[in-house]
Amino acid sequence: LTFATGEELCVALERLDDELSRSASGGQTTAVVARVADGKVYGASAGDSEAWPIGSSGGHARLTAHQNPKPLLGSGESMPVAFVSVPMHGRLILGSDGLFKYCSAARIVEVVRTLPLEEVATELGAAVALPNGSLQDDVAILVCEAASASR
Repeated sequence: LTFATGEELCVALERLDDELSRSASGGQTTAVVARVADGKVYGASAGDSEAWPIGSSGGHARLTAHQNPKPLLGSGESMPVAFVSVPMHGRLILGSDGLFKYCSAARIVEVVRTLPLEEVATELGAAVALPNGSLQDDVAILVCEAASASR
C-alpha cells in the first residue's frame, strides 16, 4: 500500500485506531509514520512520537510539533495529525517519546549527523538507558537517509 500524502496516512492511523479499540487486547499506543518522496517527508502522528529531519549542517525541525499527544491509538478517539516537510537533505529520525523525552535535542542531532547510519539507533538507545541497562520508557528509533543527501 503506497500513501501519497500525510492526510492519507492520517486516514490509515484513524482506521488502525478503530481496529485497536475493538480488539480484545485493549492496548493503546502512540505512532508516527512517514514517507520520503520527491525530497520531502510526508507523514502523520498520533500520540507523542516524533519525526525530525536533520540536515547535514545540523539544522532540524520537529515535524510533529502540532500533534495531539492524547488520546492514543487504540482509544477509538485518537486524532492523528498530518505533516509535510520542506525539501529534505540529510537524515530523518522517527522515534517514540522514550527517546525524545530522555535525550537532549543536541545529542540526538550530533549522533544522527556524525555516526554511520547503521550505528545511530544503537547509540541513541544507549544514550537513554539507565546505568543498569533498563529504560525509563519504551524506546523505538528509526533512521533513514534521504537519497538526495550529499554527505
